[in-house]
Amino acid sequence: MQCKLVTKLGELKYRLHGSLHEPYFKFFTDRRYKGLIELRIKSKVLVRVIFMQKGNDYIILSYFIKQCPRDTVTALERADRVRKKLDKTPHALTTLVPGESYDNPHS
Repeated sequence: MQCKLVTKLGELKYRLHGSLHEPYFKFFTDRRYKGLIELRIKSKVLVRVIFMQKGNDYIILSYFIKQCPRDTVTALERADRVRKKLDKTPHALTTLVPGESYDNPHS
């Protein structure tokens, strides 16, 4: 599952916005969540990653293991809060490079 997730996230860099489609990607159309995209990975568990596109970059806002329908709504609300914070403080973004180690200052 981890390999599948990393592969799909890696493909984002090389895909055009129009080539992201279901069943792997879902674009939210609700006014509040417009601009958010869900990456769907199905394995033994259902993994979801909610992200947005900003220029040529993709910003992961929330991720979760889906266990019930309400999980998506909860993650969307969390992603929306994170997006609003990033709009106010864009310098808070961190670029992660695959294969590099990062210390989490909040842990």
